[in-house]
Amino acid sequence: MLVLIAAFLGWMFAGWEMSLLPLSARSVTIGLLQQQEENADWVTTARQSLTSDDAPASDETIQAKERLKRLVAEWFARYIAAFLLGAAVGGWIFGWLGDRAGRVRAMGISILWYSIFTGLSYFVATPLQMCVMRFVACMGIGGMWPSGVALVSEAWEDVSRPTLAGLIGTSANVGIALLSIVVKQIGVLWPALELTPDSWRWMMLLGAMPMVLGVFVLAAVPESTRWLAGQNAAQKPAAPLAEVLRPPLLKSTLSGIALGTVPLLGAWGSQKWILPWAGQVGADIGQESLKADTQTWWAVGAAIGSLCGGWLATIFGRRTTYFLVSLLSLVLAQVIFSFLDPTQGTGFLFPVFVLGLIATVYFGWLPLFLPELFPTRVRATGSGVSFNSGRILSAVVVMTIPGFVQAGFTVWGFDSSSQAMHDFTAAGGRAAADLHEVAAVARRIVLCLPNADIVDDVLNHLRPSLVSPTVLIDTTTGDPRRTRQSAESLVADGILLTDATVLGSSVVTREGQAVLMVGADPEALKAVHPILQAIAGTVHHVGPVGSGQEMKLVANLVLGLNRAVLAEGLHFADRLGLDLPAVLGVLKSGAAYSAVMDAKGQKMIDGEFSAQARLSQHLKDVRLILNRAQDLNAGLPLSELHRQLLERVEAAGEGQLDNSAIIRAWDQRSLDDQT
Repeated sequence: MLVLIAAFLGWMFAGWEMSLLPLSARSVTIGLLQQQEENADWVTTARQSLTSDDAPASDETIQAKERLKRLVAEWFARYIAAFLLGAAVGGWIFGWLGDRAGRVRAMGISILWYSIFTGLSYFVATPLQMCVMRFVACMGIGGMWPSGVALVSEAWEDVSRPTLAGLIGTSANVGIALLSIVVKQIGVLWPALELTPDSWRWMMLLGAMPMVLGVFVLAAVPESTRWLAGQNAAQKPAAPLAEVLRPPLLKSTLSGIALGTVPLLGAWGSQKWILPWAGQVGADIGQESLKADTQTWWAVGAAIGSLCGGWLATIFGRRTTYFLVSLLSLVLAQVIFSFLDPTQGTGFLFPVFVLGLIATVYFGWLPLFLPELFPTRVRATGSGVSFNSGRILSAVVVMTIPGFVQAGFTVWGFDSSSQAMHDFTAAGGRAAADLHEVAAVARRIVLCLPNADIVDDVLNHLRPSLVSPTVLIDTTTGDPRRTRQSAESLVADGILLTDATVLGSSVVTREGQAVLMVGADPEALKAVHPILQAIAGTVHHVGPVGSGQEMKLVANLVLGLNRAVLAEGLHFADRLGLDLPAVLGVLKSGAAYSAVMDAKGQKMIDGEFSAQARLSQHLKDVRLILNRAQDLNAGLPLSELHRQLLERVEAAGEGQLDNSAIIRAWDQRSLDDQT
């Protein structure tokens, strides 16, 4: 019983932590901006305008008001992205720790981690500092889930698994509902503490409360006997992360990632954007508690839905349940965002409750299904990687939307993940119920997908609904030949396809400074050029359709080899006994300089490989490059060697690290392992 209580409370307080920023983001951003000397005057003007019924407003006041609304939306998207990326990283790290050091130890450290760093957020002075603290704190949130689920599934084998899955699934939503109720009641009992831009820091102290639970878990909760038995029987130290990323478990891992991504994208891509919407409306009508009320209604429904998830999966079957939840969530989210308004009272809040009830059945389903995919020795790692990897894609979606909205476009979007849709709408986008609605309302459609196979699948589903003169913009790094084949097929129906690959990190893209490499005929380029300018600071037209993807392969080849050369140079300098920071400074100051040194040099020196772009993703690109070169009978000996170096690092279980981790290929231990 102690194990179940500890896991329930650990994930409940993770939900408590998850809801802190969605609930307080508007107040946090406005409060922090107003404290900065350069922003104080215009933010004060904007706040007065938002709460005043006097008219007319001056042009300066209107501009300040719109600027504040835009920044609130931008920073909300960044907070969500920081949470998603932090939780993804934490899920991988603490999942690995749960299999190596024990479920209880990983769970206790995760709880302490998210509590301590949330409490430290009390002291932030800028929105950027809050983003950093959310990333760090949310690593603990991501780590709590795999360790807790693995511990409970192993400790309570004689209890109905659907019941356990439902209890774990519902606990986070209990925490979300509980925080909303607590915050509202604090505002009622102590009006000076009502959540506003002038009074929000106390919420970070609420986030520090679970520290007590973390200490208790480490001191009193017993370890999984199955894990202990596996450790005693182990012939050699476990390498759980490497094991789940290679056959035969790789197939299970990829399936788990796909199944975990859908609800994460939906939750953070659609549903959570209801909160800033309600918060803005509440501020406009003088009802500051409207956001907390909205979250409470959603969370109560979510607690019930996630509790029933395991049972429903058992009664109706796992596949049927998953499909029905996906379908009903999409339909209901579309109804809420298209036809309802937060000013409608229970006419708005009750559908929000129903959405929470239906959409979170996933989170009772996942604790039942994901642990079944993996053996005990890698269960925490496999569950953590599967559940949390979808957060990375969600974060990318969140970061790209504000540029479109700020440029004056009405942006409709769809993703199979509810979390991505939640993040999308919070950034100002409008949620479509499905691909067909996107085709019905938009004549310029941007595709941002992981690979060419998924592009083909989306185009096959989308094509029956496309009408002339729609233009598709594919930003995927894929196979140029397949893109040209798709373009030739679509043009017969009056549909134009362009490819516009992105050169630049997510941070650069968010700031509008990325480079786009576009393959398009002149007619299509003219039609999409305003959209391309909204995405990137520089747009290069490099030829007909497919040329953008080919240019991306060329750019990735050069960038990748630059990283490899820098890694070898630093390795050589290290063996010579030279001071590596001084070496990097010399290289930057002379003819050997490349921009890779700015982005990756210090990471290589410090051995700090938190992922900006994963090594395995670049290995995928190198394989694309070599396949295309083979078709053209073009020898690329350096790229072939580069592939071997990347594969060496990936084989050591480090493919999820930043691509600067290629320097690990020169690690003497790795070299010895290969001989």
